[in-house]
Amino acid sequence: MNKIKISLVKNSLDQEKSVRMVVQVIFNDNKDPDTLLECVLDSVNELDQLIGYEKNIRNEVSPVPIVPNLSIVDSIDKFYELQIQRYDELGENVKGTVEEDELDDKIFNYRSSHGIAWVLRGQEITDGLMGLADGKYEFSANDDFKQCQYIIDIDSYFQELKKARVEYLKITSHN
Repeated sequence: MNKIKISLVKNSLDQEKSVRMVVQVIFNDNKDPDTLLECVLDSVNELDQLIGYEKNIRNEVSPVPIVPNLSIVDSIDKFYELQIQRYDELGENVKGTVEEDELDDKIFNYRSSHGIAWVLRGQEITDGLMGLADGKYEFSANDDFKQCQYIIDIDSYFQELKKARVEYLKITSHN
């Protein structure tokens, strides 16, 4: 199973001495790691919030059925494409049903508690999701920054986040 590696680097040129975080997938077949995202951490609270998503990521499934051979992200995108197509066919005065509004809320809540980008708002990073699909955990993204679907060891992700939190506090305590 592919592991996650998180590295922190102090931005020494930055006046505020922020910390850069690099999240990579380490493949079990020894090919070169793939960088999932690079971002700037402004506070330990960002890591705390990502760690706080653990229960949701481990236990919640997508409110939209996962389409065979598609990732979580692509399945959600496909749902929205079909919804827009349906609205286009019915005309511009169509209103969503209560059930559709509730499903939209569930999708929003799912995306906001399974995506790193939600914590790091304002940064230009991939809008990937981590979640459970077909009994396995995946990281998937399909945007201008990254297109991928990786089966990952979710334990390694949360272990790395917790180590990164300790490292962040060490790095920033020397300011």
